[in-house]
Amino acid sequence: MIVELLDRRVLGAIAFVDGVTRQRVSTGLRVESDALTLRPQASGLYVIHGADGFEKTIESFDEPAAPPPGAPIHFAARVFDPERRYLARAFDVTLPRPSTPVTDPTSVLVPLEVDLLPASAMPVPARWATWRVRVQIAGSVLKTGLANVLVRVTPQLAGFTTQLALTDAHGEALVVIPNAPSVMPSAGNGGGGGGTPVLVKQFEATVSLIVDASVARAEGASVPPLADPQRIVARSAPPQAGVRVLTKPNVTLAAGRSVRSVIEVSFP
Repeated sequence: MIVELLDRRVLGAIAFVDGVTRQRVSTGLRVESDALTLRPQASGLYVIHGADGFEKTIESFDEPAAPPPGAPIHFAARVFDPERRYLARAFDVTLPRPSTPVTDPTSVLVPLEVDLLPASAMPVPARWATWRVRVQIAGSVLKTGLANVLVRVTPQLAGFTTQLALTDAHGEALVVIPNAPSVMPSAGNGGGGGGTPVLVKQFEATVSLIVDASVARAEGASVPPLADPQRIVARSAPPQAGVRVLTKPNVTLAAGRSVRSVIEVSFP
């Protein structure tokens, strides 16, 4: 029997992460790219086995070949969830990734993390706080929704971080605050004078919207493009041409409760 041994250098790996729980999403995804060769592994990683222009790099194992002219190169890719737990999104892969130790977050040895944001149909544990918000165009007679608006919600609770959500083709977004406490001390003086503090079940969360005209689309006007939430965030600080950051009134949330709201914005 003849055994052929093939040594090929991989260019990196991609890990898809639940944007709410920060857990790796290892099943049920479809990943596409016109210029990358991606293969899923049992671990849930998608290994980059090839990229246009990097043919010599992957064939040189002991001594990596020089990167192609013009490197680093940004490759476009897309991820879809047929189970509709997460919204489809676009993302970029920048190659080459350096051959540095794992302490370097950009190292080829460290998977590139891509966050997946919840779709409106995502199952949510009953004990979590949820906010279902519809973003629609102000003054529209048909109450037209606005797709690809990034929603940022920051709970006013110690130890809780900002949660992101993205509106779908109908302008609907699902914001989830996992593991919010069912009761907590009041933000006010409470028992005043050293008395027993007042316990409350609700908490406030600050709200802002990022409307990026390059990807935002009116409901029904056209098929909205796949948005890259990370790119929207990057284009908002400071706001680039066509990007608006809108501060909205706080929303009051509570563990085990689902709140619904409508926010109107001007567009275009």
